[in-house]
Order: sequence, then C-alpha cells, then structure tokens
Amino acid sequence: MENFSNDWFFIPLLINLILLAFVRYNDKDYILQVLISSINYGTSYKLHQENKNIKQKSAFLLSTLSLISVTVFSFQLIKFYLPDFSNYNPLLIIVLIFVFLILLVLLNKLINIIIGIIFMQQDIGAEYNHNIDFFNQSAGLILFPVCVLIIYSSIPVISIYIGLFSLIVIYLLRIIRFIKINFNKQINIFYMFLYLCSVEIIPIIYLLKTLIVF
Repeated sequence: MENFSNDWFFIPLLINLILLAFVRYNDKDYILQVLISSINYGTSYKLHQENKNIKQKSAFLLSTLSLISVTVFSFQLIKFYLPDFSNYNPLLIIVLIFVFLILLVLLNKLINIIIGIIFMQQDIGAEYNHNIDFFNQSAGLILFPVCVLIIYSSIPVISIYIGLFSLIVIYLLRIIRFIKINFNKQINIFYMFLYLCSVEIIPIIYLLKTLIVF
C-alpha cells in the first residue's frame, strides 16, 4: 500500500470540490446551516421541518461528499495504523470502505425507523435520522480539508490526529443531540440508555476491538 500513489486521491478530492460548488450554487447558506446545526438544536430542527427540493438536493450532495471524505480519511488511517494491509489491493480496500460506510448509514437509519415503529415514536426516529445526516455531512465538510492536508502537506500525522479529534467531537455531539431530542419528547431514560448502549456505543467498541486485533 505504501507504493499506492497519493496522486490518485486527486480524483475524489476534485469530486468533493465540484460537489461543494454545486451545493453553493443551489443554496449558498446550506453548508453554514449544516455546520451550525451540529451545535445548535434550533437550527437542526428548523432544517428538519423544511421540506424543499433544493434542501433535499443539497443534502444528497453533501452526504455524497461525506462518504467520499470519510472513505479517503479511513484509508489514510489504515495506512498509518495498519501497515500490514500493504499486501492488499488498495483500490479494493477503498471500495470496501465506501460500501461499508453506505451500509452502515442505511442500517443505522433502518434501526431507528424500526425502533420508532415499535415504540410508536416514529417522529423521534425521523428527526434523529435527519440529525444523523447533519452530523455526517458536518464530518465530511471537516474531513475534506483534513484529507488534503494528510495527502499533500508536510504534517500528515498532525492532520490525522485533527481528523480523529473532530470525529470524536462530532460523535459526542450526536449522542448529546439524541438525548436532547428524547428529553424534549419525554422518553423514559431507561429506553434512551438501552438504545445508546445497543446501537451507538457497543458497535463502536466492537469495531475498535476488531481493529486493535488486526
């Protein structure tokens, strides 16, 4: 994998730049609104209530950008922390990461929908799924310049740590947002704790354990 030229990453990064340009063209305020929504519940709730085609298009473009950014960042993490993967085809690893991220997002949303139906709280599931989109999009926007620094700057290691720190902060904000939404709906604390452990926390711990084993 060490022989895999970083010049190849010019393509996905260029795609991200084009996606950003399209989002700015469609709705110049949407990018800022998404970033603010990560720390401001009122902004995220307002975006959730809006059901305009222009917002949906911008959301899809930013979600695509997020998948690309996280894929590139994840690949750089593998290069940095798991050098033993050098014997594998790097393009195959990138494709697998991209597909895994898509399935992970879809599975997470499906679980939220199912739980909402079971407990007759579909509105909470729908709102939290929208918030997941906002946090994923924010992660993609932040990781985009981080990936550029990792690949083309002289401080790749520092950039990796910046990216990891950003992801941790965004994930914690996402957990806080989930609690905020459920408190507003007066959901039992036990159910919130059960969801967080089974859906949000345990899978992350298991994934980290798997990576450590490798």
